Amino acid sequence: MNKTIKKICFLIYLSELLLLITFVLLNQKYDVANFRDYCLFSVIFCPLQIFFLLIATRISVLSFPSVYLFITYLFTNSAFILYLFLGSFGLSALRLVNYEYLSMSVPLVAMAFVSFSLGTLTSKTSKQIIKKSMVSKLFQINNYQRKFHEYYLSIICVFIILFCLGFIGFLYLQGKGLAVMIQGGYHEFARIEKNDFSQKFLVASLTWLIPWSTLALLAISSSSTKSIRMSFIWIFISCALLLITGDRGAALPILLIYIQSYSISVSKFNWLRWSLILIFIFLLVPLVQVLRGIPVSQWNFILLQDIILNSDKYFSTYLQAFFEPFSSTIETLMGTLMQINFMEDYRWGIDYLLSILSAIPFNSGMAPSNSQWVKEYIAPNTVAGIGFLAIAESYLNFSWIGIIVVFTFLGNLMGKYWSLLRNKMLTTIDLSMILIVFYSMTIWVRNEFSLVSRTILWSWFLIYISPKILSYFLGKKSIKYPLNDRV
Repeated sequence: MNKTIKKICFLIYLSELLLLITFVLLNQKYDVANFRDYCLFSVIFCPLQIFFLLIATRISVLSFPSVYLFITYLFTNSAFILYLFLGSFGLSALRLVNYEYLSMSVPLVAMAFVSFSLGTLTSKTSKQIIKKSMVSKLFQINNYQRKFHEYYLSIICVFIILFCLGFIGFLYLQGKGLAVMIQGGYHEFARIEKNDFSQKFLVASLTWLIPWSTLALLAISSSSTKSIRMSFIWIFISCALLLITGDRGAALPILLIYIQSYSISVSKFNWLRWSLILIFIFLLVPLVQVLRGIPVSQWNFILLQDIILNSDKYFSTYLQAFFEPFSSTIETLMGTLMQINFMEDYRWGIDYLLSILSAIPFNSGMAPSNSQWVKEYIAPNTVAGIGFLAIAESYLNFSWIGIIVVFTFLGNLMGKYWSLLRNKMLTTIDLSMILIVFYSMTIWVRNEFSLVSRTILWSWFLIYISPKILSYFLGKKSIKYPLNDRV
């Protein structure tokens, strides 16, 4: 029965993809009068692809593919949802509005969802992977050596977190870094010149080093119910720092990854827990959006209570408060389409090549800055960056063909590794790497590929190399707690 459903969904996805390709090729111009219809199509069509995928593969709502599609949906369809309910006022967060090119972005977004779902649907199961890949050889690594590797990795991760917290505290005492956020709010923090080393290391600590170390500790602790509950302390610290600095786009994936691990290792989620999670997310996003405009020094329980109970004082409608923080990202795809149409040519993969080369130490200057490129066109006077979109980047390099190839590959990759994780076929060492890379991919949704290439290189060094270096200098000490071989 399940194979029949998969075949039906496969044919549906393939038919949809062919229709979307035909539509894009035949329509060079889009009627602005039909913009509402395009919005309605995108808002309904994209969730349908997720629904078909869940039915066909029976994967969890918390799986890698589901979470990735959910985050992509927020950043690509929020503006369309607001337009359907609020009209042109719903697009107020966009710096530049061109209805024709916003309409052109709709089939491209739909193409990304279909391609990703198709890739996940055709991904290999854990049994197929073990039979046909090198994964089975990973399990032949001496369990005794793996315990020491995990032990030293946990020491390194705890040291990184404590060192970064100490550095953040040192900057705070000097009136820099978080001190600016606490006294002046997010907008003052965004205006800080980040060219000097201390500010760069502050951003790296908040966005990369602390989250990476936290996720590695989460993976190591996932073999023990007690340990995974204790790892919530590190998750809380990481999310709190990200939320204080207004980076909700990075805090949400970390929280969802923790819930993933908890649901697999400890207990499955029932409808009550699901409801509480959804309520928390729907309250958190508007709350952070309001708090970004208020200095941290003025935060208190009374303020939080007032924002929740008297929301009309802070935003027009709750719908706008939730979706508006995500709505402006679609303008990067709109701007890319406008640039390609008027003055730019396709990059033909140069951006991806430079992004890979930029991962080499002391070579970050090679990374393309498409975020700055599109910002100068859309909002040249904006202080903070406007981000980018993985969909826009793949289109900029290879047109609509790039969207199909990139997102089919992503869907296949995430489906494969989720199958391994769900069936507990990964060692905690490999899981550490996978969680960190998945975290970077969720941020790549509204960023550039250079972010992922750097993460892969540096996290590989953190997970696989640094524990060996530490063990070489310290030697193999006795381990007083058990570490399981697999997740």
